Parts: sequence; structure tokens; C-alpha cells
Amino acid sequence: MVDLPFRPRLAAVGSLNRAKVAATRQVVGSFWPAMEVVAVDVSSSVASQPCGEEETAAGALNRARAAAALVPDVDFAVGLEGGVVYHSGLDSLFITAWAAVLIRGRIEPCYGHGGLIPLPLSWRERLQSGAELGPLVEGIWGDLADRQQGGAVAALTLGLVQRVDYLARALQFALVPLLRPALFADEIPLQWEE
Repeated sequence: MVDLPFRPRLAAVGSLNRAKVAATRQVVGSFWPAMEVVAVDVSSSVASQPCGEEETAAGALNRARAAAALVPDVDFAVGLEGGVVYHSGLDSLFITAWAAVLIRGRIEPCYGHGGLIPLPLSWRERLQSGAELGPLVEGIWGDLADRQQGGAVAALTLGLVQRVDYLARALQFALVPLLRPALFADEIPLQWEE
């Protein structure tokens, strides 16, 4: 474990989805084992199936903001959102995941991206017309693709990568300003209130 210069005590995650809560607890626990993580049921305020990087990142930020508003004295609030994105230059469709973290004492959110996972291009029209990825892959692969657990990520990677791992990666990247505070000294307080 790395010794960090601050000791946050309370984090809120804006979702009751088991994979999102588990990803948050996993990442937070690896850096701050004593920190409490509270899960709250909030809306992403974006489409049920976010399409595009901007909408997916906005969903993550909306979840973090809503969680921060519901949990008093939170040190930081986490929003995690999965979506699909079509890259025209590549003529390819992907799963995308964003994390947004609001940190007490910092005005701007911190963002992290989990990477892109290829999807069949033939699914593009259905997904952009409002179909959700979760039910689509659950209909093909059943429990392996359950979005509360492994999700489309696990189904597509034959279980090699779980949805929790994918979301955790995005959150790990969003926490870089907390993990390397000297790089972000003008943006984040170096000391937390005791």
C-alpha cells in the first residue's frame, strides 16, 4: 500500500449496481482500506444506453454530483457510466466506460476512461436507436453477460475481463490527481481536514 498525504474517510458512489459498487470498493480499498463507501441510488440523467464519449462521461459526472448531494461530509463522490461509441474514422463500434470523481475542495471533476472494447458493427443501428447493450448481450450469453456482474465485457472476453475490472480501471485513472497530488497541487488541496 502506498502512503498518501491525505486520509479521506467517506466516499459515495452514485449507483446501486453491484459491479459499480464493487469496482468502487475495490479501488478505494486498495488505497484507503479504512474508508467507508456508501452507495446511493441516483440517475445518470442521460439515455438508458448512452451513446458517445460525451454522453457517457456526462452520465458519470451526473452520478457523482447526485451522490455528493445525497451524502453529507463526503470526501469524494464517484460516478461510473458505461456506454457505446461509434468511431467514424475507424468505422468501428465499441463499449466505453467513464469514471468521474468529485473531490472535496476541488472545483473541477477528475475523469478516467476504461478503454474501448470492440462490438459488432452490425449492432450499431439497434444501439443508436435506443436498444440497451445489457439486454442485448444477456439475450445472447445469459448470466455471463449480467450487467450486475460480468456484463458485456465478460461475455466478449470469454470471462477474461469482468465488468468490475473494467470499471475499476476507469476509476483508477480518475484518481490520478489524488495519487500524484504534487502534479495537481494548484487544483487539489494537499491536506485533508482532520
